[in-house]
Amino acid sequence: MSNIQKGNKKLINAWTFYDWANSSYPLVITAAVFPIFYVNVTGTKDESGKIISDMVTLFGRNFKNTELYDYVVALSFIIVSLSSPVLSGIADYSGSKKRFMQFFCYLGSFSCASLYFFSKEHLVFGLLSILFASVGFWGSLVFYNAYLPEIADPVDHDKVSWNELKHIKQLNRFLIAFFTYSMGVQTVMLVAVMFAKKEIVGMEDGNLIVSVLLIQFVGIVGAVLFSKLSKWIGNIKALGVSLFIWVGICIGVYAFVYTPNSFYVAASFVGLVMGGVQSLSRSTYSKLLPETEDHASYFSFYDVCEKVGIVIGMFSFGAIEGLTGGMRNSILALIVFFLVGFIILLTIPKTKNVS
Repeated sequence: MSNIQKGNKKLINAWTFYDWANSSYPLVITAAVFPIFYVNVTGTKDESGKIISDMVTLFGRNFKNTELYDYVVALSFIIVSLSSPVLSGIADYSGSKKRFMQFFCYLGSFSCASLYFFSKEHLVFGLLSILFASVGFWGSLVFYNAYLPEIADPVDHDKVSWNELKHIKQLNRFLIAFFTYSMGVQTVMLVAVMFAKKEIVGMEDGNLIVSVLLIQFVGIVGAVLFSKLSKWIGNIKALGVSLFIWVGICIGVYAFVYTPNSFYVAASFVGLVMGGVQSLSRSTYSKLLPETEDHASYFSFYDVCEKVGIVIGMFSFGAIEGLTGGMRNSILALIVFFLVGFIILLTIPKTKNVS
């Protein structure tokens, strides 16, 4: 049994500050600094320092550097997806969520530190560092998210059991929609900088970092705005609005974004909906859960849907780039993911907790 007191402000603040500290990974490693470093280090340059080739060789096979990066990140999500249901069940049974969260946190920390040694000459070691850094970060989030229903104020939940999960229509539909649009949401954040680095003419490295910071700051505003919107029209409709905007962003980037200024505009819209869709998805799922002590098990299912979605999203993005020779064509897959997710979301029945 958990001794955690729901609604405890100190506990909620501690939970929130862990998330704040943890956000340094997606900001520095997956979004801003490291992707620029990766493209620069793995690219072949001429005497003037200009990148003339983006091809790398691994185990005797040639890949585009960003294509290979996408595959490694996708593999990390496969590992998390396969391990989290088993580990979360053990954590719930033994009451050891905190220890599992610590393990993944330390794994991610040491793996990030090992990126100091990243080089094209030692590509395998560098890719392993990327792999385990991602496993550590996302693995820790499985157990971090599992604390949300335990520390938040009580809400009325529909009476369901784990075995009956697949028979609950609204929860089942939500998870299918979440799985589908997750293929696009996180993929955008994971590849945005590399896309700008390779597809936007005249985009300097410093400007790339500024664009990512812009996404983060606008994301704060977006999370607040979508929180207010959800109170006004309900979680499901607010999520639908965000996905409709996502479709518009992808179409706009594919057709019109070729310059740094146009990319800044797109980045602002990405930031606006990024924070909103993530917070709304998590809160909506939490409201649909039954009253239970097995929060890690329930959230592992949520996280598996997200991670498998990202695997498909990243693999599709990398594969389309590899087949067509350009990252811009990969955006077409993201448009499909958001559209299908939006359509499924509209079919979710209303409940007394979520509308």
